[in-house]
Amino acid sequence: MRFVSTLILILLPVLSWAQTETDSLLNELKGAREDTLKVKLLARLSLLSSNTSALECQRYATQALVLSEKLNYKGGVASAYKSMGMCFYTQGDFTETLTNWEKALVAFDDAGDLVGKANMLNNIGVVYKDLGDASVALKYLFNSLKIAEQTGDKLRVASALGNIGATYSDSPLTRDKALPFLLNGVKLCQEVGDKRGIAVMSVNVGEIYMANGKLDSASYYFDQCFKNATDLGDTHTIPYVLSLMGKSYARRGDFTNAIRKHHEAVQVARVNEFDYEESIALAAFGETLTLQKNYSEALEAFERAQMLAQRVGSNKELKTIYEGMVDIYAKTQNFDKAFTYQQKLSVIKDSLFSENNARTIQRFRLEFDLEKKQAEINLLTKDKALQDANLQRQKNKFYGSVAIACLLVAVAFFLLKNIQIKTRANTILSQRNNEINQQKEEIAAQRDDIEKQKEEIEKLILNILPVEVAHELQKTGAASPRYYESVSIIFTDFKEFTQIAAGLSAQELVEELNNFFIAFDDIITKHGLEKIKTIGDAYMCASGIPTPDPDHAYHAVLAALDINQFIQENNAARIAYGKQPWQLRIGIHSGPVVAGVVGKKKFAYDIWGSTVNTANRLEASGEVGKVNISASTYELIRDRVHVTHRGKVQAKNMADVDMYFVDGIKS
Repeated sequence: MRFVSTLILILLPVLSWAQTETDSLLNELKGAREDTLKVKLLARLSLLSSNTSALECQRYATQALVLSEKLNYKGGVASAYKSMGMCFYTQGDFTETLTNWEKALVAFDDAGDLVGKANMLNNIGVVYKDLGDASVALKYLFNSLKIAEQTGDKLRVASALGNIGATYSDSPLTRDKALPFLLNGVKLCQEVGDKRGIAVMSVNVGEIYMANGKLDSASYYFDQCFKNATDLGDTHTIPYVLSLMGKSYARRGDFTNAIRKHHEAVQVARVNEFDYEESIALAAFGETLTLQKNYSEALEAFERAQMLAQRVGSNKELKTIYEGMVDIYAKTQNFDKAFTYQQKLSVIKDSLFSENNARTIQRFRLEFDLEKKQAEINLLTKDKALQDANLQRQKNKFYGSVAIACLLVAVAFFLLKNIQIKTRANTILSQRNNEINQQKEEIAAQRDDIEKQKEEIEKLILNILPVEVAHELQKTGAASPRYYESVSIIFTDFKEFTQIAAGLSAQELVEELNNFFIAFDDIITKHGLEKIKTIGDAYMCASGIPTPDPDHAYHAVLAALDINQFIQENNAARIAYGKQPWQLRIGIHSGPVVAGVVGKKKFAYDIWGSTVNTANRLEASGEVGKVNISASTYELIRDRVHVTHRGKVQAKNMADVDMYFVDGIKS
């Protein structure tokens, strides 16, 4: 099955409508006051920008989050995190996607918004499905289904059913389990008039029926898909379902209608210049011609499909095409050609296997990042509980000592009436006073122990948050976001990380990254920089926050050069042992940012703004072994460094940017 689609429940209009709505929302935003309506406008603008501009998407989501925190608007906080997660989802950054959607899930739960909670559970389940972790995906999707059924929201019930069916459809072993969920999903979509849901789920149902030999049922659902996709103007789905209709006719032996449908599929894809969809349509046409034993025309269809699939880089489609060509050449006894394409098929299968391995490694890295954050929070929680228990024991001992002292004073009062008793009482009181003093000393020692534990807890907090932010949290219980006019952001990333990681076990990979990031931590601490976070194999830090530094750009460059030197020395040792060297790119950009603590249950210090995204692009546009800086950073340190001017360089999703390689520090 080559078409198993999922439904992310962030419903956006078609592109032309989206642009019209964006213009309208921007006009409303100009005169909006700082209230909940403005938060909703910003969150909506963020979602509308998610497929067109990652920078705009994140900027609007950040503004919505800051304003929601200021207004203490829980629903706005949830919507902002939901929008931020969508920004990263469209970029394929699943770690940040899950981090933000988990925060949105907690925020919707705190706000008592069951619809929003069902929405987030559904979307998180889709991410885990994309990562190939079906068991975790189904856990989230079934929870989404349960809550959606409680709210009576048929659209979200249908979406959860469809995604559960799509997850089961991924494996031939569970494909039959998918059918009841998909059929119920189609039924609900028909009730609420969701044409997109009908089209997506109908084609999946039809493919399952066709695989099981139930061609009449398959044709019915292919027709349903075609009708709704046509109503929507979904020109991507139409050629695919037409190809399936052609296959269904061919399996009945009705080659006239089969070829007619294949021609229609190829024509729709070609008119719309959809190379991928045309390659699928031509491959299906080739399969039907092979069934007719029209081998010459079948080869022409496969060869055209091969060219298009290679152009779009679709290894999965190339596998189908090469299988068809090997079959034809074997049947026509052209064994040299059959052998040639069998070799190409083997290479493609190896590539697909490598892609699956890369996805598995990505899932391991994601789990490692999330578990590491949770472990830090758990440690803080455990230490706080220990501190509370020790404090309670101290109070109990103190109250006991006070009770004993009171009792002794009362005894002494009555014994004063008699000299003998008085003398005896004095002796007893003296002994008791000594015991009380000893107990006081023990209490003082326990207080010292608690102070030491408190210091250890504060050290742990400072490992997660900057000193100023940590102190503000301790004093007020919250940390306000701050705007910084000028800071320098460093991004590092390992080139060809996936290829190196494929040759390492998960334990070796984590150990290697841990050694690098510990060394980076020591270097930036030496130069007064603040670590922000690691994102898989990428490392991000900032100079000039939370304490402003007029020399932030110079200190950032010094730290980057030290990091580069460390990598070179490490690679020299690796090469000496016959190991593959790690290739690091470093990018620096200077400009304004907003910084603050996000989250309620899992604190994290983070920064936002276009400066962060530009620094990321500087790293991606750099070269291995060199420190790539922007013009804004160079202007701050031009009298203190030797550089090579690269001119204006194209950066992803941005206009051309002036860039410089740092050659060294002037004496």
